[in-house]
Amino acid sequence: VYLVEVGSLAITHMVPTVHFLGDYPLHKLQDGKHAGFRVDIRTHIWAPRIQRGNFLVCGDWGSKHDDGCVIGARDLEVPKGDSNITISLNVSSTDVKLWWPVGLGGQPLYDVTVKFVPTVALLPLATSKMIKTSRRIGFKHFALVTGNDTSPGFVVENEGKEGTLSHGMYFRVNGAIVMAKGANMIPMEEMEGRLDDHAHRVLVKSARDANMNMLRVWGGGMYLPQAWYDACDEAGIMVYHDMQYAQEGHSPADSTTQHRELSHQVRRLAHHVSISLWDGCNECQVYMNTSTKIYADFVMSVVATEDGSRPVWPSCPALGWSEGVDRLTSIP
Repeated sequence: VYLVEVGSLAITHMVPTVHFLGDYPLHKLQDGKHAGFRVDIRTHIWAPRIQRGNFLVCGDWGSKHDDGCVIGARDLEVPKGDSNITISLNVSSTDVKLWWPVGLGGQPLYDVTVKFVPTVALLPLATSKMIKTSRRIGFKHFALVTGNDTSPGFVVENEGKEGTLSHGMYFRVNGAIVMAKGANMIPMEEMEGRLDDHAHRVLVKSARDANMNMLRVWGGGMYLPQAWYDACDEAGIMVYHDMQYAQEGHSPADSTTQHRELSHQVRRLAHHVSISLWDGCNECQVYMNTSTKIYADFVMSVVATEDGSRPVWPSCPALGWSEGVDRLTSIP
């Protein structure tokens, strides 16, 4: 627990999510030759009082303004207490380069910054300072494919339909079929206070040097330190991310505390381009007529509400979804 002094307001979370604007790609996308992306930047705020100001969003790509960034802006009144605002930026394919798993291309990363500039006339001088925070993102399209999308007519026949199929399960990254090679990631220490950022970076480098391209955050472990996810972003290591549940001994409960934990962790991590899909749990196969339905109608429902930009999977293992996700990509 720690205390911070709050002036005009506090930015509690900044959650940029990246959405591909093109049709479902069946071939490897090329830089500068695709439909581009939309970045939705949702900023969660807590304010001690009602106030007015300007929200500015800056991305460090494309044609720059005087302050060196692409800008989206909105003037608004911020209510007392908790609230959020979403500002979207469209990104041309000519302004950014695609992020790829290691071995298929580079891992370019871009900063997105949110600034709140309060209306000085409405505030005491001591609380009228600009507030800002940044996140680092990448641009990729990731699909968890469960149908035979190589079959002629499959894509057209299944566009706009919900639920997954049973042909198989493989990944497409920026249109290219990718073979996942990797391992489970378990906590490096029993005691969180002994966790070391450098050690986590060394582990990711070791995985890359061993020709791995994916690590799975095991559901029986923990949400990992920021440095580990940063290292995966930089190294081109895709992340298959369990939520932190394992049915035998650590199953979820639909409680305010667990709802807040899920929301907090997805908001904390969703900007990481390396995270490729969210999964409900470890070894807790979901059947909707049993208590395990909680992974579908609570755990992954919260996850999908917080992040609708990447595929979700009910559990590990799982039979898939009957509805609620795009049939081609498994994105909510």
